[in-house]
Amino acid sequence: MFCGTSSSRLIRIYGLRLIAFFALVPLLASCQSGGPPALSLEEAKQVTASFEGGTFVPPPRTIKDITAILDDEKRADPEAAARAREAAAREPPPGANGGEFAEFYWQRGAAAGLAGDVRRQISDLTEAIRVAPSGWGGRGDDWSKKEEILWDLGLAESFAGNFADSISHFEQSLAMDSGGEINRASVLAFIYAMSGDMENADRRLARVQSELIQKRARKSWARWGSMNTRSVRHAEGNIFYYKGRYAEAESALRLALRASEETLRTNPHKYNDFVHDVIRRDQANVLVRRGRLAEAEVWAREALTSSLRRLGRYSPKTASMLWGLSIVVGAQGRHEEAGKLARAVIDIYRQIGAPEDSTMLARARGALAATLVNRGLWSDALAEYDAIKAGLAGDPETFEKFFVGDPGWALALVGMGRAVEARSIAEADWQRNLRFMGEKHHNTAAARGVLAMALSELDRKAEALAGFSGAIPILLSRSRQAGDETSAQAARGKLLGVILETYIGLLADIRGTAMEKGAGIDAAAEAFRIADVARSRSVQRALASSGARATARDPELADIARREQDSQKQISALYALLADVLSSPTDQQNPGAIQDLRVRIEQLRRARVALMKEIEARFPEYADLIDPKPTTVEQARSILRPGEALISTYLSGDRTYVWAISKEGEAAFAALDLGEKALAGTVSRLRKSLEPDAGTVG
Repeated sequence: MFCGTSSSRLIRIYGLRLIAFFALVPLLASCQSGGPPALSLEEAKQVTASFEGGTFVPPPRTIKDITAILDDEKRADPEAAARAREAAAREPPPGANGGEFAEFYWQRGAAAGLAGDVRRQISDLTEAIRVAPSGWGGRGDDWSKKEEILWDLGLAESFAGNFADSISHFEQSLAMDSGGEINRASVLAFIYAMSGDMENADRRLARVQSELIQKRARKSWARWGSMNTRSVRHAEGNIFYYKGRYAEAESALRLALRASEETLRTNPHKYNDFVHDVIRRDQANVLVRRGRLAEAEVWAREALTSSLRRLGRYSPKTASMLWGLSIVVGAQGRHEEAGKLARAVIDIYRQIGAPEDSTMLARARGALAATLVNRGLWSDALAEYDAIKAGLAGDPETFEKFFVGDPGWALALVGMGRAVEARSIAEADWQRNLRFMGEKHHNTAAARGVLAMALSELDRKAEALAGFSGAIPILLSRSRQAGDETSAQAARGKLLGVILETYIGLLADIRGTAMEKGAGIDAAAEAFRIADVARSRSVQRALASSGARATARDPELADIARREQDSQKQISALYALLADVLSSPTDQQNPGAIQDLRVRIEQLRRARVALMKEIEARFPEYADLIDPKPTTVEQARSILRPGEALISTYLSGDRTYVWAISKEGEAAFAALDLGEKALAGTVSRLRKSLEPDAGTVG
């Protein structure tokens, strides 16, 4: 028993949630009593000195070591999937009474959950509660059984996005809890935050923080104190994670790891090993959010290799850790390797018996499809999207919640020339973001940009031009970007790149036509400006990072810049949470919590505007560095002398664009049907004759 809570119960508290949720949950700091004492300056110097000399060891630059371990673990039981499906489909025994029926549906629901069949899990657990006899809730073992069924049902409902039902079941279970309240109440605080109800999340958290302090004076603290501390720190981290306060999350994660390590010493148990892996994986997620990707990969690798060593490949817990490493690798732009890891997750769920309509299997396929989109492998990506659609044909609610309006799907359709289908998906995505985020949000603009791409492919140039004109100013505005969420930067960069290139192509096509005149634009000049953005995005990000470091030279600027950056991250996190909450069924939404999220976002946005105005007024050079403006034709002319000309080129996937700009007169602009691959082949052939060891001139 762990603090009045059975080990199997605790495994369900963390295990089901963490197996089911692909989103990585970080931890964050607490300033209350109970943390380690502050260090003096001299002590701090000693500690930092001990880490000098390259203590941090960067991870390998490939995942070959991981795939080698996975390959060694391929020996799956060929009958395991069949047994899992059979367990999830078996019928209740004849002649069973109410308690036996409840037990049967509970166990069958658990089997369905482990196989990734969340719909069946919710159905069976609901039936278990319904058939449980009234006397089944008396004190003793039966009491804990009903309590645990309610808890499991709450976890399953939360994964399905049914937060109102989830919280209701959690509250009922917690009201029946005769022990271990800190552990469960900590998880409930996180679920409140996940539902967008920060007020109740903070209220629940305050209660467990207070109880943690009280427990310090009890004799049981020596044995159970570290576990209770771990639970509370975990809840703190979850709540602040959803608030976008990632620096605090990292600090608390270290406190949680310290408590977890102590727990492993005082309470050795496989459940505690698993939670320790979860915390390490969560730390990886926090570091990704903070842009420290190499460190993140180290922690994600440790979590995965630990799970592989203890549980082997074919475990849903290992799948969860594998998913975590895939996210970290993908954040680095290593999409091919991230795809390999996503395929391994899919393989695990197939081997453990996940049905075709499994939410977990579908979301793993969605992650794989995203890596394929980022690599421009449109056909392969569409194969995964089509498999998702077919698998969820009988579960339209889940399909709509997670996949309708996926911009990657629309992008792949455009790439394959299926513009009619792409338009439908992009339109749904745009309307959804308009409703949830508003017209000026970055995600809304991105969806509108993809829709414009589809319209351009359908030769509806006027509508496409209007779409690009409305979307691109928002996409290029730093104030509208989704913050420093590095985990999405690579995918966002790919999406922005193809939107910009399609817009340049459209401008080239309307050059010299009545449409250009009617739109009141200079197509050549606008294409030149957009090409400069597309060409220099990576350079601009590097300059922005350099500028951020330079703020340390001016303490006042450093403070304002840090506040502005922190507000940007918090706005991004709250917007993401708002989108998740609003994607839930209407009867599962909390209108008060939704309004509170909107108020918080608006307050942060107003604060950020004020901070940026201060930066622009007092530190204009820094403002220009972090938000550089693209070069225009007029700016190019201003540095030319009479008789000089600027020749500028931009190479896209299927076309090459050339501008010739002189000191005076109209800029010349041409588009050639010569793409990047074709040109690379030509250049390669030309270079062969220059190689010193070439056998022939040819």
